[in-house]
Amino acid sequence: MSTHFEQGDWWDRAPLDSEGQRLVRQAKARCHRSAGTDDIVTELSLGFWSSLVARRYDRDLWVPVLHRAFPGYRGPRRVLQDRLYSLRLLRNRIMHHEPIHHRHLEADHAKLYLVLSYISPEIASGIKPFDRVPEVLLVKDQMCRGDLPPSF
Repeated sequence: MSTHFEQGDWWDRAPLDSEGQRLVRQAKARCHRSAGTDDIVTELSLGFWSSLVARRYDRDLWVPVLHRAFPGYRGPRRVLQDRLYSLRLLRNRIMHHEPIHHRHLEADHAKLYLVLSYISPEIASGIKPFDRVPEVLLVKDQMCRGDLPPSF
């Protein structure tokens, strides 16, 4: 985005809607006056980032530049948008300490890896050795069936 808009603070030139502009203003307000663009990028919410693949940005952001952020993706923008939205909802539930046990967590986990592989297949495969989610889901399933070992 910085290259496309020819400046580090690309959000000042990008045709963001009023909600996007509001989120940028909030991120800037949370940063110190001397904050650089990296600080503002980290302050922008997941909602902001996932909104950039919405239909309203198709011609101005997705087609000319943003699709390059997902080099492993070859489908319609709308499908990617739906997957990002679903992951954002899951993340919000977790961050707000809301129950997620009723969800199909294996599918959520697979979707997370799928979207990550769109960005970088190397990173997606590189973090698998550190991923404890499959173990946790296995224990969850064992608890639901009532067949945990006695030492648990």
